[in-house]
Amino acid sequence: ETVTLAVSKTSLTNGVGEIAGAKLTVTGATIGGEAITPISWTSGEGELTKDGNIIPKELTLAPGTYTLHESEVPEGYEPAQDIVFQVTVEGKVTILRNGNTIGDASLDGNHVTMVDSPSKTNVQFSKVRLSGPPAKPRAPSS
Repeated sequence: ETVTLAVSKTSLTNGVGEIAGAKLTVTGATIGGEAITPISWTSGEGELTKDGNIIPKELTLAPGTYTLHESEVPEGYEPAQDIVFQVTVEGKVTILRNGNTIGDASLDGNHVTMVDSPSKTNVQFSKVRLSGPPAKPRAPSS
C-alpha cells in the first residue's frame, strides 16, 4: 500500500514559511529492497506555486526508507542536513536518525519539513543620507 506525503522546504525565520529555489531529491528503497528512481524538484517551481503561494511537493511512496537531500540551496540560506524517513506498512511516516525514530510526521498529516537557516554571511550594509544634498567624498587626509 502506498502513502501520500507532503514535503516542505521552509525557513527557520518566523513568518517566512515555504521558500523557493531549493533543489531537492528523494532517494531510497522499498521494504522489499527495490531502489526507487530518484525524485527531484525545485521548491516553488511550476505546480508548486498556487495563487502566488509556494506549496509542498506531494509524493506517493511505498513502505520503505528514504532520504530527502538538498543539492542546491536558495540564495541567503545555509544547506540543511539530509532527512531520513521511513514509510511503514501501517501508512505512518517517521523521521529517523541513526536508525532510531526521532519524529512522527504522521502526527502532522504525513508532512516532512526540511528547514533552512538564514546564511550568517549574507548581510549587506549600505550608508544612506536621509536629507540634504548627496554626501561628497572627503579628500584623503595626510
